[in-house]
Amino acid sequence: MIKGQVLTPEIKRSLLFGETLKDQIKENFNIKKGVREKSEFVKSISGKVTKKYRFGSLLGRLSSRRLMYKRIPIDPENKKKAERLRKMFEEFFERDDVSRMCPGKKDTVTFHKIKKQKRYLNDTLQNLHKIFLTSQPLIKASYAQFCKFRPFWVLPPCARKRETCLCKMHSNMQLLVSKLKLEKIINSNNTTELIKEICCEKYGNACLERSCDKCKAKEISFNTYDPGEEMQYKEWRLTTEIFLKRGVKKTCKRTVKQTQNVTKESAVKAFENYNCKYAVSEIQSAHFGASKPQISLHTVVFYYRDINTSQVTNLSICTLSENLRHDPPAICAHLDPVIVEVKTLIPNLTCAHFLSDGPSTQYKNKTMFYLMGSYLAQKLGVDVLRWHYSESGHGKGAPDGIGEG
Repeated sequence: MIKGQVLTPEIKRSLLFGETLKDQIKENFNIKKGVREKSEFVKSISGKVTKKYRFGSLLGRLSSRRLMYKRIPIDPENKKKAERLRKMFEEFFERDDVSRMCPGKKDTVTFHKIKKQKRYLNDTLQNLHKIFLTSQPLIKASYAQFCKFRPFWVLPPCARKRETCLCKMHSNMQLLVSKLKLEKIINSNNTTELIKEICCEKYGNACLERSCDKCKAKEISFNTYDPGEEMQYKEWRLTTEIFLKRGVKKTCKRTVKQTQNVTKESAVKAFENYNCKYAVSEIQSAHFGASKPQISLHTVVFYYRDINTSQVTNLSICTLSENLRHDPPAICAHLDPVIVEVKTLIPNLTCAHFLSDGPSTQYKNKTMFYLMGSYLAQKLGVDVLRWHYSESGHGKGAPDGIGEG
């Protein structure tokens, strides 16, 4: 500590006294027997003076109260049980129906030198605790224990990190269900509980399409209500606004949440007739600044079976251009270097599958259908080319993660 320092004998003597006193405190602390004696000893050497000079933490390390618990043996079986329980909670919280992973390259969190990708919960901890107890009936975990074992990288959603890529139709459905529950017309609080009420399997295609023999006859149970009584509920709607800019009248479309005044009977009828369907005319909006230099990105993830290892692997590709067009010819131009890379990896390719979202101005239109057969199939040299579209408003996938990073 004082090596290479020029100190007076008085300072050296004071430092030596401090180190001697520290060792003597440790020795006296170890002589004490029992938790009560050790606690009284710690109180006797702490007070206003140590607090004034901020030596409380240093004094805590000298007395080392952790030695009280060092001599208590830990049962190895209980340690293994706690580790198994911790892993079970981690696997549950990392499920895609419980939490969603952030696609950003910088959306990470580090704790004790362990770096993890952030995930945000899809529901409240109270509801997730009920789901956990239902999925694991043999595990008796209290709500406090459930919250304690939540991994540090699984975070509750906040306003800044909320999911903003929601489907308008499904959001309106959730708003209507919440209002009907508030009016005590139905017993389900959200769409998930509603699906459980009328479907035998939550994610079964036959159940959701109402073609399952077991549950197609099930109906939503409504409580007694006054049909003529009025109610209000929120709904997302597309509105057209007219404004003046430099003396020129212009229009713009905005999606806003409006309050609807209806009777309870009409609200129930709208709820019964609510259908989720493909909306070809509704596209995902793209916003571009007016004065900033821009480039257009097109991201692709190519999955293929490696010739040497026979394992399925992937290749992430991002093409960029100063041309801001997003129409089918521009998409084919972006796919040209991708096709060259694909032919290099798989020279004898016979069948190709494309998976994308379904905006009508980009992928799902007659021009793109024509270019699939007359251009893309010939460039790839394949006999079969299939293009799959995801549902409207639910087109997030692996390529979006590349664009985010």
